[in-house]
Amino acid sequence: MTSGNSAKCKRVMALGLVCLAFATEASAQAAAPPSAADMETARTLYQQGRQLRDQGNLAAAMDKFKAAHALAGTPVTGIHLAQAQADLGLLVEARETCLSILRMQVKPDETERSVEARKDAAKLAESLEPRIPSLVVRVDGVQEGVVLAVTIDGQAMPHAAMGMVRKVNPGRHEVRVAASGYLEATEQLSLAEGESRELALSLRAAPPGAEPVAVVPRPGAPRPPSRAEGRDGMSPFAVAGFVVAGSGAAVGTLSGLLAMQQASELEDQCTGNQCPPDAHGDLDNGRMFGTVSTVAFGVAAVGLTVGIVALLAQDDEPEAPPPRVSPWVGLGSAGVGGVF
Repeated sequence: MTSGNSAKCKRVMALGLVCLAFATEASAQAAAPPSAADMETARTLYQQGRQLRDQGNLAAAMDKFKAAHALAGTPVTGIHLAQAQADLGLLVEARETCLSILRMQVKPDETERSVEARKDAAKLAESLEPRIPSLVVRVDGVQEGVVLAVTIDGQAMPHAAMGMVRKVNPGRHEVRVAASGYLEATEQLSLAEGESRELALSLRAAPPGAEPVAVVPRPGAPRPPSRAEGRDGMSPFAVAGFVVAGSGAAVGTLSGLLAMQQASELEDQCTGNQCPPDAHGDLDNGRMFGTVSTVAFGVAAVGLTVGIVALLAQDDEPEAPPPRVSPWVGLGSAGVGGVF
């Protein structure tokens, strides 16, 4: 191989390694931990929430705790949010907040306050469960195959969940049922803590020429935020793993092809294990490309494993600390280190 071709190969390999480095760094940033500014802001909001709670302004206190928990995402901010939600009668939201605390990964340097917050969350979640009312909505008077639109307090019920037990907060609720060709039915009811109720609604066929009625549900309330989830719902650990796997495979393939090309050209210059002095540079390049290929495919394997495990465990396992990925590039080797 000429010196010009060798230099070109090195530039291509360097570009590939830089791409791998940027890809792994970008994937790590997808699940970055809270910044110092986030934590300082969360501490201020948390203190303001406690003051408002002591003053009896529970609604404003809950808003402060919710903002603090969104920024810091610690057991301490979480348990105060859950307690405020429970005090305001938002039992469903309070229990989900408690369960999200229990799913948080335990940190090695976790404070005693966080340990106690986890215990309080477990106790509160257990005590809230029997207090949450249940509602079953049944619809009569429609022909088989008619598509129903059922909402409770403006939140649409999935079709597969119709006729099933629906957990709701205690208090007053409005249920609406609509279907094409039928008049809309509306019912208001109140549920006490722990009460179970079945509500039967009958739809009447709309008279000829009647204006069609459609239910336009408001977006459902989002569940408590989780820093371990990506924007599209996929765990950032899975995203990071697959990005690293793809980048490693690309670099490994490129460097492997270059190593094979070098080996093919050296066959014409070398006899057995003996090569002339002017071929030593090509021999070193071939070894370098082979090493980089091996390392890159190793990185790809690690990334793929992390991605698959994170994807399978996304719904069942506790949240893990954000992955930290540190790519490195050397003259004859490259790799990636960190914690996944």
